[in-house]
Amino acid sequence: MLRPGEVVRECEKAELLTAICTQGRKRGYRLDGWVETESVLYQVEVKNWSAHSFGGKRLTSDLSTQEVADFRKERWGEVWNGTLVDRTAAKVLRRMKPPHRGKPIEPLVVFWVAMHPLGEPSPFFQTPVEGKAFDRLNVFSMSNYLRGLPQDTLELHLPKTRARLLWLAALFDCEALAGTASLAESSD
Repeated sequence: MLRPGEVVRECEKAELLTAICTQGRKRGYRLDGWVETESVLYQVEVKNWSAHSFGGKRLTSDLSTQEVADFRKERWGEVWNGTLVDRTAAKVLRRMKPPHRGKPIEPLVVFWVAMHPLGEPSPFFQTPVEGKAFDRLNVFSMSNYLRGLPQDTLELHLPKTRARLLWLAALFDCEALAGTASLAESSD
């Protein structure tokens, strides 16, 4: 029996598919996308909730290991009570029409906030689900993932962001924005 926080498979190479993730009807639920691995097709919903969201709580870098673990457990308790509390996240537990057959389909919800039912730093975990189309929910915490990276900096290729910053700098004659865009350009 799967217990909350356990993982039943190791990392696999994943690919984001271009197919839309719907129930296959004109009306109904729509998710953010499909991610395919060697063994599973995930129907994915991403929740961009963070400390800066309404009601968000900030996780500072000066907290003890126990305080961070408590924070993760508290955030998990806010979204899960045997099922996903928020209906915009809970739709991931409804079966979508797959883009192709041949692999088992599993729900995956991605949260930007740090969370884990046991307070652990693991970014990917699973929890059992009862009375739904699936027997388990896969959860990925982007904050847990980023906090676990070995380096202090993260390089991101964001060409659209650079273009927007340059446009805003020209529009508002702002040197600070132009400098940020130039800095981004030099790292490409």
